[in-house]
Amino acid sequence: MADIILATQKLTKNRAKLVFGKNSNREPNEPQVLVRIPKKKNKDKFLTLSYIEIPQSKLSHELILSKSSHLWGAETGVNEFGLTIAITKAYCKAAKSFKENGFTGPELVRLALERCKTADQALEFITNSIQDFGQSSDSGCIKMENYHFSNFVIADSNKAFYLETFSTHWVALKVHGFFSASDGYTIEDKFDYSSKGIKDFAVNNHYLQSGNHFSFRNAFGDKIQYRLMQTKVRKASSNTMGEIYCQTEGLGIKEVMDILRSHKTSSYSPQNGDMGSICLHASGILTPFQTTNSIVIEIKENSKVTTWSTLSSSPCLSLYKPFYFGTEIISEDKVSEKSSQETFWWKFEEFHRLAIQDYEYAKHLVLKEKQESERHWRRKDKEFQNAKTSTKQLQEFSTYAVQHHKEILKIWIRDLKSRNKSNLFSPLYNMFWSARNKEANLNQ
Repeated sequence: MADIILATQKLTKNRAKLVFGKNSNREPNEPQVLVRIPKKKNKDKFLTLSYIEIPQSKLSHELILSKSSHLWGAETGVNEFGLTIAITKAYCKAAKSFKENGFTGPELVRLALERCKTADQALEFITNSIQDFGQSSDSGCIKMENYHFSNFVIADSNKAFYLETFSTHWVALKVHGFFSASDGYTIEDKFDYSSKGIKDFAVNNHYLQSGNHFSFRNAFGDKIQYRLMQTKVRKASSNTMGEIYCQTEGLGIKEVMDILRSHKTSSYSPQNGDMGSICLHASGILTPFQTTNSIVIEIKENSKVTTWSTLSSSPCLSLYKPFYFGTEIISEDKVSEKSSQETFWWKFEEFHRLAIQDYEYAKHLVLKEKQESERHWRRKDKEFQNAKTSTKQLQEFSTYAVQHHKEILKIWIRDLKSRNKSNLFSPLYNMFWSARNKEANLNQ
């Protein structure tokens, strides 16, 4: 699951060429890591993926990726040319029958970023790839069985597209100004591009009755999952907030962060939450997913790129920290789904799982630090990106932000432990999180 927001230069703050944000919603014990992959020459002739083997490219571009720790592919990423791609889940009919076909969505994100320089090239690469090799519906979840295809938001400094896919078929829209995407299909019968023979495919495979009007969403979409995931609710929320910002001073990185941190109601609490919030908190069988990383990408007027990431779950309780091309972020080595104090993601989870038992207090604990630190980091980033700044300076800045957050987490964890609060009146919620903590070897 995911929620994606973008604005092209027409509606951005400070004349940024692109502002792009995404919340990745996965299983609670599935770490999402931010990695930098250096530019490299590839020696192998072939690349082995989950279900297929394809010819390897001679060169892979430098990337920054937000990815589940156990997967090769990525949920979101940007390359050295400013090409930015992210996926949402496309809940569809007969999804499980396509489990072991072709590419997974995350694999296509990474491959397109490795091999393409522009949004036009990426759109062509992804659509040709699924037409030639097919597409897998395997979500790659650690514990859950969850099957779906992928929809793609593809953007660079000049163009943006929204692509919806089903098996080897697809439809795409040009995107101008503000745009948001959530899980499921939304394109009906109006689109700018499509695969050949899409209507005949729908009729021949009994997704559409012969003679009926063709709608991509109605033909291939799973309406039950669409309602259960509350896609319409989340998309309406992001549209409403985004359009308000765009009509005033424009959409900037702070505004995108505010949207990605938002909940369904002002009186929100995690134990009573459902799938209708953009900042998603897992609470049980009906809400089994949570936001496991949040990322914001800005391509400035001078074409320099800053990637902001929480490196953690729950953006409402976390801080967005700045990262840059050419610097070391984190190795691509797997971060285990078992708790480890050596990783930032799991260190934050120790705080997070205390915080959701005492949410109102934790929210106010974080608020001042969130406002002051992020304001300072945004100002510093603007200074750095407008000047001749060395890679070493950028590295030190990112390292300082992460280290500062680590130190603050220690204080917050001590504070919450001293209060020893629990949700005594939410037994099912407590059982759900007790089971997740046991699976992760996380003692609370």
